Amino acid sequence: MPTAMTRVPGGIVIYYVMRTFLNVVRSIDTIIWGIIVIVWVGLGPFAGLIALTIHSVAALGKLFSEEIEHIDAGPIEAVTSTGANLLQVIRYAVLPQIYPPFLAYTLLRWDINMRSATVVGFVAGGGIGFFVVETIRKGGYREYAAALWAVAVVVIIVDYISGRWRQRILQGDTKTVLSEPRPFYTSVRALIYLALGAAVFVYCWNATQIDLRKLFEPAPTFVRLVGDFISIDLAPEVVDTVVKQMLITIFQALMATTLGGLLAVPFSFLAARNLTGHGVLPRVIYYAARSLFNILRSIEALLYVAIFVFWVGIGPFAGMLALAITTFALIGKLFSEAIENIDPGPLEAITATGATRLQAVVYGILPQIIPPFISYAIYQWDINIRISTIIGFAGGGGVGLLLSTYFGMLQYHKAGTVVALIVIVVTVMDFASARIRQKLV
Repeated sequence: MPTAMTRVPGGIVIYYVMRTFLNVVRSIDTIIWGIIVIVWVGLGPFAGLIALTIHSVAALGKLFSEEIEHIDAGPIEAVTSTGANLLQVIRYAVLPQIYPPFLAYTLLRWDINMRSATVVGFVAGGGIGFFVVETIRKGGYREYAAALWAVAVVVIIVDYISGRWRQRILQGDTKTVLSEPRPFYTSVRALIYLALGAAVFVYCWNATQIDLRKLFEPAPTFVRLVGDFISIDLAPEVVDTVVKQMLITIFQALMATTLGGLLAVPFSFLAARNLTGHGVLPRVIYYAARSLFNILRSIEALLYVAIFVFWVGIGPFAGMLALAITTFALIGKLFSEAIENIDPGPLEAITATGATRLQAVVYGILPQIIPPFISYAIYQWDINIRISTIIGFAGGGGVGLLLSTYFGMLQYHKAGTVVALIVIVVTVMDFASARIRQKLV
C-alpha cells in the first residue's frame, strides 16, 4: 500500500475501496459491458466505445497505481526537503518517474483495445465484429475468412507500431524526461502532431457516432436491468446451474492452456533467435515460427470459436479448441522470449565439455526456462478463464453460453448471478496466480 495514502484521513479505506472497484470492473469482460451499455445507449459503435472505455479505465488504473507504488522515494524526499509543496513534489519528483511507463501502458492498452474492438461488435453492433456476426448468420465463410485476414493484418501493424513506440519511450533518454519541457509552440513537429491528433480525434468522434445526450437519457429498460443485476437470483437451482457451468469453464481453460502450452514448447525453440543460428535455413525457420505466433495471436478467441462451432458443433469442445489456438500463439511468444533471455554462460560451459546438443539443452537451458515457463502457463490459465467466460456468446459453451442465454431471455437477475460468480472466480484466480508466479520467478 502506498505510504502517501496513510497520510490522508481515511486514506487506507479509500485505497482498498478503489483497488477493489478496479479489480471488479476489469474482471468483467468488455463483451459483458457491451451488453449492459447497449441497453443504455442502444446498438452502435458508441456502445462499443463506452464498453472499451470502462474496461480500459479499470485496467489502466490498476497498472498506473502499481507503477506509482514502486517509484523511487529518493527524489520525493529530496524535493520535499527543499520546502516544496505537494504540487511541486508531484511535478518534479513523481511525474518524471511515472511519465514513461504511463505512456507505455497507454500504448499497450491501445494495442489490446484494437484486438477487443474486433469482437465487441458481436453484441454492441458496429465495426468489424458486427460484420463478422452478419457473415456467420448468412453462411458467408469466404467473407468471414477475408475479415479474419483483415483483422490480422491491421492488428499486426498496430502491434508493431505500439511495440516500437513503447520501446522508444521506456529506453528513452532520462535527461530528456527529467528536463524542463519546452513550450509546444516552439517546435514545428509538435504543432504538426497536434494538428494531426486533432484531425484524428474529430474523425474518430464522427466514426464512432458519439452522442453525449444518450448518456443522460437512459432507457427505462436500463434502469430495470441495473435493478435486476443488483437483486441477483440465488435460487438453489440457478446457483447449481451457474456453478456447474463455471466449473466447466475453469476446466475448459485449464485443458486449453495445457494443450496450447505443450504444443507451443517445441515451436518456441524454433522462434528463439539465440538457438536457431545464423544460416539461411535457420533464419527462415525463425521468421516462420515468429510469423505464425503473430498471425494467430492477432485474432481474438471469440472469432476462432465460430470456425470450430462449424467444425465440431456448439459446446465446450469448440471453445476449448479456440482457446488452445490463442494459447499456443500467446504463450509461444512468451516462451521464445524467455529462451532468448537465458544466461549463455552455463550453455557455453556445458558445450565446452563436449556435450551433445541435446545434453546442452537439458542441462544448460531447461533449468533456466522451467520456472518462467510454469509462471507464464499459470498466467495464461488466468487469462483463459477470463476469455472463456465470454466465448460462449459465439457457441463456445461454459458459463458464457449460459450468460448469453440469460441475456437473450431478458433474465437479468440470473445474468447478475453469473456475473457475480465470474467476478469472484476471476478475482481469486488473479490473486492466486500472482502469488504463485511471485514465488516461481
